[in-house]
Amino acid sequence: GAAAGPAAAAAPPAAFTELEGHYEAVRAALAADTVTGVKVHAEAIATRAAELGGSGAGVAAADAASCQKVMDRIAAAARKLAAATDLAAARTAFGELSEPMVAYRDMVPGERPIVVYCPMAKKDWLQPAGPIENPYYGAKMLRCGEIVSK
Repeated sequence: GAAAGPAAAAAPPAAFTELEGHYEAVRAALAADTVTGVKVHAEAIATRAAELGGSGAGVAAADAASCQKVMDRIAAAARKLAAATDLAAARTAFGELSEPMVAYRDMVPGERPIVVYCPMAKKDWLQPAGPIENPYYGAKMLRCGEIVSK
């Protein structure tokens, strides 16, 4: 019906939305200087990325092989993140996870989170559009970052 409209067509694949939801929960926790919930979300990302592989991830068939590699990297980084015991380790692992997550974002169509770069940490991350909330420095430098891709 009319309710579906262009907005529905612009939605990214469900697989991306699911991984990104867990990723965003981790980013928000780190931006708030806490590791609460990080392990649970990181484990969910690792499990899902391993299940999705290249073919279930909602990317074009031509990208399935590269997507498989990206999913392997996402799963490995998420496992490292799940094992992190403190904020510093979690932030380092989150940086490793962000690289393949940005690569995955670039493979999918539709409305996607923005990519922000922190010149201090020299790392990217994904987040919803809106005020920058830096997961690498939290309250210390919450607004530090440059939008590199909308």
